[in-house]
Amino acid sequence: MTDEEIIAKFHDDIRLRGLSPATLKEYTNASRVFFRFTVNKNLEDITEKRRSGVYEIPPR
Repeated sequence: MTDEEIIAKFHDDIRLRGLSPATLKEYTNASRVFFRFTVNKNLEDITEKRRSGVYEIPPR
């Protein structure tokens, strides 16, 4: 499943839950940002500090 297919499914799920169009737009945009941030990264390597915007060089 591609990122866009996941976002489309997510979009449909939010819409079916009856959330507002503004919420739908924000959640969809946040998902796209997340997918761009995680391109070619192992999700286990994304630390709490990286999620908060503080980047560290991981030890090798």
